[in-house]
Amino acid sequence: MLVNWKGDGMNIIPPIDPDEKDAAKSALVKAVKLYPGWNEVPDNLWKFCKLHLKDQIEKGSIEEISVKRKGEDGIEVYEGVAFTDYAVKNRNKAIEMIENCFDIDCLKNWGKNSQYDEIRIAVKNQVEACENGGPKE
Repeated sequence: MLVNWKGDGMNIIPPIDPDEKDAAKSALVKAVKLYPGWNEVPDNLWKFCKLHLKDQIEKGSIEEISVKRKGEDGIEVYEGVAFTDYAVKNRNKAIEMIENCFDIDCLKNWGKNSQYDEIRIAVKNQVEACENGGPKE
């Protein structure tokens, strides 16, 4: 799931399964960190994180990119879109996302998995900017 955190500072969310009775098991993995700007969170974790963020999503502090599809039971569900898939149809927006992403691991993953030179160049420039404290002049 592509997620844009529009707030200040890092947003740390525990992906807790509310249906799990054992508190130790309900915390599925370590907390998900949303850096300001664009992030990519695995769908299986985001569905639990999202439960704690309804107000922020409704207020527009968090933006999600998803697609609607029919589930196995015929009910419509929203499914996250991976950056590489999104970039195929929305290359200019993908470059804007890169320029507003500050998670170096996420950026490197996007660059490694991209088939487009302009995406890899934008990722390289943004990683350098993040590592060097700001954009090149």
